Amino acid sequence: MRHMLRRTLRRCGAQMFCLTFSLVASAHLAIAHSALGQDADSNTDETTTPSLAELKAAIEQQEAAIAAVEVTAEEMMLAQFQLEEEDEEPEVLRIYGFLDVGFQRVWMDDSQIISAYLPTVNASSFVVGNINTYLDIQPHPDWRALIELRFTSAPHGELGSLGGLAGTFSRVSTEQFDPHSPTVNSPMWGGYTVIERAHVDYSPSALFNLRVGRWFTPFGIWNIDHGTPTLITLAAPETILLAFFPLRQTGLMLYGLAFVGDWELGYTATMSNGRQDFSNFSFDDTFGFGGRVYAALESDGNLFKLGLSGYRGTDSNKIVDAVFVDNAVGLDSYSTIAYDEWSVGADVSANIGSLRVRAEATLRRINYERGKHDPGVLGATVPGTVARNRFDATGYILASYRLPVLGLEPFAILDSLYYSVQKADTAVIPGVGLTIHFNSSVQWKAQLNRYMNFDAEKGSDQSHTNSTAIFSRLIIVY
Repeated sequence: MRHMLRRTLRRCGAQMFCLTFSLVASAHLAIAHSALGQDADSNTDETTTPSLAELKAAIEQQEAAIAAVEVTAEEMMLAQFQLEEEDEEPEVLRIYGFLDVGFQRVWMDDSQIISAYLPTVNASSFVVGNINTYLDIQPHPDWRALIELRFTSAPHGELGSLGGLAGTFSRVSTEQFDPHSPTVNSPMWGGYTVIERAHVDYSPSALFNLRVGRWFTPFGIWNIDHGTPTLITLAAPETILLAFFPLRQTGLMLYGLAFVGDWELGYTATMSNGRQDFSNFSFDDTFGFGGRVYAALESDGNLFKLGLSGYRGTDSNKIVDAVFVDNAVGLDSYSTIAYDEWSVGADVSANIGSLRVRAEATLRRINYERGKHDPGVLGATVPGTVARNRFDATGYILASYRLPVLGLEPFAILDSLYYSVQKADTAVIPGVGLTIHFNSSVQWKAQLNRYMNFDAEKGSDQSHTNSTAIFSRLIIVY
């Protein structure tokens, strides 16, 4: 309706402009005709000749009419210009995203149990990595909603159940006949849609912003940068793989920033359902709390940024059994795994010319309730073994340098881990790689990692668990 009104007003404006031009021209012609007529008549009939005062009054009246018409025309043209400016309002909905595809392979000793679980161990495969689409909705300058969806082919081909002593072997298949196809036996393969984030933001000022929904936990560097196009390396560091902080949470986030001199100071405070390992809901009726602060200084294209993050929460599973209660069938719910945890982290970022440096360090403490320990990694292979109350630690440092030719950016990373729930409790992971920036929307990344495992507690040789992996991705932003 508003657009129809604008089009109508535009037509009226054009018509009024034409009418104005006609009136102005007519007025000028009338004055000229009057003057000529009076000159001609003055030679024949002096009784009808107007006096000089009357002629002057008539001219002034015509000039006033012309001025009024010109003002009306100017107002109409200005109104039309303002309507055209209003049409340039930002779109309420924007859709964008990124896609990466590539190749990968892992070399590992076949004697390792985990080698049977991973589909690309000692086998090369082409892969479709991430298909991430963003729905960015902003109906008002102070209100915004962001939805990020990732489309995958999982879980097709994953292990469904083990054979032998564990029963009948099976793999998950998502194949079925397409019920919407014009042919009755047309095959199709389904896949998961991952809700990476879905939140609504209220942003009345830079200092105060409120976020509600499902969001990425604001800690460190990697989890905030998140997307393949913005990250320097391909392979995620151990702080992400082992989720030393909850990677995503559902709840409230308060965040903002302010400038003090040349420094940008920012903060985030969160309240959520906690970890989402067992459910998006809080089974134990508790909340998780976290926060982050940072200070950043940017000058002449260079950047220095320091951040500190923290989190405190609990988590538990919920088992529901059918039982007999007073000679009737009832339901009994209880937890078999329950713990509280806290995590702290520090991160540093620096951009100096073409050099980029990133570093993160994270410490995590877990305390289980008595009798409710997680079986952990060892528990999957050694019956009766459970994870203990513990400290875990991890950290990495990486650097890249953008060369002035062909968009080349080589990088190197050194990652490390202390994780006491497995026999090889310490890992050192060096890696090297290369990014080629074809343009602002297309890049190619490749990375080679070596995973070296150690038993720091008992000193046993764990070199047989070492592995090597290569990854590559062609990335396009849309």
